[in-house]
Amino acid sequence: MMATNANQPPKDPDKILVEFIWTNALPRQDYSYIGSFQVEEPNWPRIFVTVPIAWADSHPEESWSDFLAPITKEFITRFNAGEVQEIIGKFEMVYAVSEVHIFKILGYYTVENSETVFRDSHLLTAEEFSAFIEARDKIAAFYKDVSWFRPIAEKYIRYMDTIREIGERYNRDGHPDYFGQDAINTNSIFNDWLTSITSFLNHMEKRLKTRDRKLSYWNKFDHYLAEQHATNVSYRFLQELRNYIQHQAPPLHISFRGRLDENDNSIHQTNIFCSRDELLKNTRWEPKLKEEIKKMADEIEITPHVSGMMDSLTQILIKHIQDEFSYLGDSARYVHELLSKIPEGSDRGVYEIKFLDNQVIGMSAYVMYSKIAKLILDKDLAGILKASHIIL
Repeated sequence: MMATNANQPPKDPDKILVEFIWTNALPRQDYSYIGSFQVEEPNWPRIFVTVPIAWADSHPEESWSDFLAPITKEFITRFNAGEVQEIIGKFEMVYAVSEVHIFKILGYYTVENSETVFRDSHLLTAEEFSAFIEARDKIAAFYKDVSWFRPIAEKYIRYMDTIREIGERYNRDGHPDYFGQDAINTNSIFNDWLTSITSFLNHMEKRLKTRDRKLSYWNKFDHYLAEQHATNVSYRFLQELRNYIQHQAPPLHISFRGRLDENDNSIHQTNIFCSRDELLKNTRWEPKLKEEIKKMADEIEITPHVSGMMDSLTQILIKHIQDEFSYLGDSARYVHELLSKIPEGSDRGVYEIKFLDNQVIGMSAYVMYSKIAKLILDKDLAGILKASHIIL
C-alpha cells in the first residue's frame, strides 16, 4: 500500500482513501468520521479516522470497528517506520475494501433439523422489485385510509356505552348526578366522536385529491358525502353541530326523570338532548337545516341522530372500499402472485440481503400486506373491516 496526497484521491472503485486527522484539523468535504484512537507511545493526541460518506452509508455501523482495527494497527506501524507523511495535521492512506452487494429476494423461514433457517426462492430484478414497492405502497395506503375510520367506530361504541351506564346507574341508585359530571363526560365523548369524523374526512380529501389531476377519485367520494347530506337529516344536523361546538358552549344536556308505573314501581329515565331554543340562538345554521330544527322537539334527543350519522358514515366507507377493490385489483394480484412463488413457510415475503465478502451482514424484510391483498382480490368487505379492527 502506498500513501497518496490530497490532490490525488484513488480512482479504483475497490479502494478508498482513509484520512487520519489530528484533533484540531478538519476533515475533507464529503467525508465522515467513523471512529478514533489514541496511542500512548509515541505521546500522540487523539486521532480521528474519516472515510468517504458514500462508503460509510453503504456499510452498517456495526461493521466499522472491524474495519478500523487492522488499518489503525497498520497506520501506527507505517507511521513509526516513517512511511507516512503529515500534511497539515492529516495523514492519508489508501486501503482496498470489499464492496457490499445488496440483493432483493423472495424468501421464507423453515425448520430443518430442529433449527429455524432462512431460504430464498427467487431473486427479484430491479423492475420486479420496483413493481412490488408500487403495489405494496398502494395497498398500505388503502389499509391506512380504512384504519382512519376505526376511531369513529370506537368512539361511537364508547358514547353508547356511556349513556347506557348513566341510565343504569340512575335506575339502580334512584338519584341523578347532582354534580353534573355525567354531562361533562358525555359532552367530552361526543366531541371526541365528532372530531374523529372530521379527521377521517379531512384525511380522505387530502389523499384522494392527490391521486390524479382530474380529481376523479375525490369526486366519487365527495358525491357520497353530498348524497348523505341531502338524504339524511341526522347527517346534516350533526355536520352543522360540529361547527356549532367550535363557537358555542357544549350542546348536550341530561335530564333525569322518575315516575311510578301502574304497579307503583319506580321508573327512572334519562334523556341526552340538545335544547332547540338554545341552538336557534345561533345565526349560522344553514337555512334549510334551521327550518328543520324549528320543527324538532324542545328537547332534541341526540342519540337517534348519532346513530343516524353513524349509518351515513358507514355507507360512505362501504362504497369507498368497493370502489377501491377495482382501483387496487392489479396491485393486489401482483403481491398475491409474488407470494405464490414462495414455498410454504413462516414469514414468507420480500427480503433485502446485504453481503460482504460472501457473508450476510444485514437482512431486512419488506411488509407485503399479503392478507389485505387476498381480501381485496376476494372483494371481501367484511374481511377488510375485520382486518382493520373496525366493528360496525
